[in-house]
Amino acid sequence: MPKTRIMAFTWSTLKNLFSKPATKNYPAEPIKYPERSRGHIEIDIEDCISCSMCARSCPTGAITVDRKELTWAINRFDCLACGYCVIKCPKKCLHLVPGYQTPEGEKKEVSFKRPAPAPKPAAAPSAAPKAAGSASAPGKATLNGDIVTMANGKTMDLSKFPAEKKAEILKKLGLDAAPAPKAEAEGKATLEGDIVRLPNGKTMDLSKLPEANREKVLQKLGLK
Repeated sequence: MPKTRIMAFTWSTLKNLFSKPATKNYPAEPIKYPERSRGHIEIDIEDCISCSMCARSCPTGAITVDRKELTWAINRFDCLACGYCVIKCPKKCLHLVPGYQTPEGEKKEVSFKRPAPAPKPAAAPSAAPKAAGSASAPGKATLNGDIVTMANGKTMDLSKFPAEKKAEILKKLGLDAAPAPKAEAEGKATLEGDIVRLPNGKTMDLSKLPEANREKVLQKLGLK
C-alpha cells in the first residue's frame, strides 16, 4: 500500500502567506520595462526634414510622409517596432520608446504636422554706389596705362594685344583708352608708375629691377 502524505502543501502555504506576491501590481503601478525593449515609435517633429527615408525603409509601409503638407503619420497597427526607421533617419528625430499605446477599437493613423520654417530675413540694402565716372566705383574695372584692374582684383596687361583687340576689350569693360602722351607721339619713352612704354610699343616693368639698375635705365631713356 503506497504511503500517503497528509497536508503535503502546508509548508508552501505558510511560506506564501508571509512572502510578497510574485505578480506585478499593474496597471495601478507603472511597470519597468527591460532594457532595449521595443515599444512604439515617437518623433521630434520639429527636427524632421520630410526626407521620407523612414517611409522607404519601413517593411510594412506604416509610415507616410507628405513634404508639401509638412506632415508625418504612422499606423500603429501596422508598425512592427523593428527600428529600421530609427536607424535610417538622418536627423535622428525618431526614437523607439519602451511602453505601449492605449488600446483602441479603430485602426487609424497618428499624424504629426511640422511647423512651417520661418521666412528668411530680407537682405540689407547695399550702400549707395559712387558716381559712374569714379574710377574706384565698386564692381567696375579701372585702367592704369595698359594695366586693367578688374573688380575681383585680377589684372590684365593690354600691351600684349593688338590695337583693335585692345579697343574691343576696353569697350566691353566700359573703359576709354587714355590719350597717348605727347612724349610718346614724338618717339620718346614714357613712364607710368613702374611701367616704361617704349616708342616701339613694348613695355618694361621696372619693379623687378634693383634700385641701381632702375636708375641707369631711367637715365638712358631720358626719363630722369
